[in-house]
Amino acid sequence: MRHRFAVLVIALSVVVAACGTTGDKKADDTTTTTAAKSTTTTTERPSTTTTEAGDDAQARAEAIDVSPAVLPDGWSSRSHEKDQENLVSECSDFDVDELALGTYYTDDFVTGDLEQNDGQQLSVGTRVFEDEETATNIVDVVSTDDFISCINQKVKTSLGGQITGDIEAHDLSTSADQTAGFSGHLVLTSGSTGETLDLWYAFVFIRTGDLVTGLSGFALGQDLSGQVISDVADKIVELQAA
Repeated sequence: MRHRFAVLVIALSVVVAACGTTGDKKADDTTTTTAAKSTTTTTERPSTTTTEAGDDAQARAEAIDVSPAVLPDGWSSRSHEKDQENLVSECSDFDVDELALGTYYTDDFVTGDLEQNDGQQLSVGTRVFEDEETATNIVDVVSTDDFISCINQKVKTSLGGQITGDIEAHDLSTSADQTAGFSGHLVLTSGSTGETLDLWYAFVFIRTGDLVTGLSGFALGQDLSGQVISDVADKIVELQAA
């Protein structure tokens, strides 16, 4: 089933990223140049997509930069790949791309060999919203039945094939202002060979004030490490409070 699940790894990477924040690693990487408006002359200058408050929000998002040192031996980092969709926006009434003033992704963290159906991957993405109320309302929706049902449908559709098991709301206790999430154990079965593969999937939203960080992870062929999830979550809380 290696060929079948090589495709699965790609699909999972997209799903994991899509539950967090979208966009490139830093806003500065996507700065463009446009003509500045003037009544007398026309000059070229870099355009800005954020106000001064937005610039501050971007800096605050980038401060949530989890390093590989938080993880145990055997884990490595690699550049986060930009995703094209956001499941939070698709499964709720919140367009988080429009509502966020700042967005940042750390590198992704991996261990094992996912292409051989035996490994884990974590992603960490942060958004700063215009106020605490907006951030709170977004995290509140994560544990609702409608949201979880939509996540199940989106995840299973993206994976395809025969799948048993469900993703369910699951909270992780932290000292942050608000924490919510979901997790699940899915079993994928090959229609041609009958072989099965265990997939563990988890996502945690951690909020402090107007700042929300998403910690997502999946594991193929092995358990997703709850201790690693907890350790990274604690580091996120520490960085948010700094």
